[in-house]
Amino acid sequence: MSFFFLESPPKQGEPRDLCFSELGFETATAAPPVPQFCKQIHLIQYKSPKHIFFGILFLSFFTSLDMQVSALLLPYAASSFSMHSMIAMIQVIQSIVNAVIKAPIAKFAGGIGLYHAFLVCIALYSAGHLLVGFAKNRYLFCLSQILYAFGNTGLAVLIQLLVVDATKILHRAKFAALPYLPFLVTVFVGPWLADLIIRYSNWRLGYIMFAVFIPLSALPLVVDTYRRFKSQETERALPDIPSMPALPLRKRIRQMMTSLDIVGCLLFTASLSLLLLPVSLPPSAEVSVWNQPSVLASVGVGLVFGVLLIFWESNSRLAPQPLFHLSILKNPSLLIGSIIGFCGSASFALYQPYLFSYVKVTQFASTEYAGRVCALFPFFSTISGLLVSLGIQYTGSYKRFILAFSPLAMIATLVILFGTLHANVFYCVIIGLSLIGCSIGVLNVAMLIGMQAIADSEHVGAVTALFLTTFAVGQAIGSSISGALWSEQLWKHLVTNLPELDHETIQKIYSDINYAAATTGAVREQVNLAFNYVMSISLMHEQETHEQETHEQETHEEENE
Repeated sequence: MSFFFLESPPKQGEPRDLCFSELGFETATAAPPVPQFCKQIHLIQYKSPKHIFFGILFLSFFTSLDMQVSALLLPYAASSFSMHSMIAMIQVIQSIVNAVIKAPIAKFAGGIGLYHAFLVCIALYSAGHLLVGFAKNRYLFCLSQILYAFGNTGLAVLIQLLVVDATKILHRAKFAALPYLPFLVTVFVGPWLADLIIRYSNWRLGYIMFAVFIPLSALPLVVDTYRRFKSQETERALPDIPSMPALPLRKRIRQMMTSLDIVGCLLFTASLSLLLLPVSLPPSAEVSVWNQPSVLASVGVGLVFGVLLIFWESNSRLAPQPLFHLSILKNPSLLIGSIIGFCGSASFALYQPYLFSYVKVTQFASTEYAGRVCALFPFFSTISGLLVSLGIQYTGSYKRFILAFSPLAMIATLVILFGTLHANVFYCVIIGLSLIGCSIGVLNVAMLIGMQAIADSEHVGAVTALFLTTFAVGQAIGSSISGALWSEQLWKHLVTNLPELDHETIQKIYSDINYAAATTGAVREQVNLAFNYVMSISLMHEQETHEQETHEQETHEEENE
């Protein structure tokens, strides 16, 4: 976990109140006129933000706890639908939603107001959890994950909008980290609660429980935004805030589609989905994914959509308010920074989807123990992100942090790899996850702040949105590769080394973590070897990604010199 909304101090003689630039809006000093569709949100001003911060902490605590518990319940939920091998595909879907929705949801909130935007996101969040809690087949289960991803990402964006609107630029870096502080507590509570649910109830209870808790925890913020929404009617009547004239329905729809870049969003979603989802699907029988005509056709169509997306986003007449400002990539430093963010997120996503299953099966671990091991990375990433943000604020330099922590990611990956190759030194995995959490947390924050410092003031919002998007795309691609590796290599290893088992038994081991963890004797030894083998392959791919990331950082420093 890292803090993507941290700001570098404004340059001397260049004051800038970024407001909503972090989420895709241009800065106030050089922005074009705001469309009528996006004006409502600017009417909200928080003169006494203390109760806002309390509401943010309260909601963030429950959403953070839910993320911890849901991530640990996901393997059990997927196994009940014989979908354990498709966990990576589920995370690909969530990463695609995360990549696409951030900037549009901010503009959407500008159109309908924060109050209504909160209601929509909370409804999607709860609907996703209720649907998975009562799902009877894998199709409803997958749909529930999409709804949950929309609601969860939407709430995160709206919380950041509240932080941005309630703080001044000099203090925004500190308060932008506020929603992540509860994670330092829930990282210990989440695994314990998930283990309690699995031991004494059913995974469905966990999802249904948080479908109720999240709306209740959001009540303070909903009530506050509702009060401000009602006060807008009075504020619009003031001379300095002109009322918005009613536009014909057709013009309003056209303005909304232009502001949200609906076509760009659809092309981006279609391209990523067609390129990544088929790769993460489990193989059909013993046929490789890449030997299936449907997969090749899907990838080909995805590439076509990708080319169309570049053409659309590059044409100012077709996309006057594009989802991506591709012109900023002409700056080599910004391009390299985006690549580094992409590589950092992709590297961890190569093994993260099945990390819990790996620990639980190979270490004969309980849900609580495996959950605590999985929480090491985000825990240390959160702490390091907080510390480096303060360090950059007081030293005024981000390069020294990038240079100091770049080699640490590669070293940490080698330590984890050593732990997977030697089952009796599992503590190496624990040490490696802690180190890589520290390094990725520092690099993400430092690189984003560095990109914001390099960019012109009118491009800060576009640069931040680009970094957020490339980070999410990296997660999607890493999860997709992880799914391809686990789907094919785990199946091949089980079939090759367990010839005495019938196809149905191997399929149960492959698709159900409970069945795999319940095996004993020689079969369990081969299952553990299979999980260790596939995890080692994933880590080798991650090591290659870190080497590419380090090369890009060296190139970046040479260009700056």
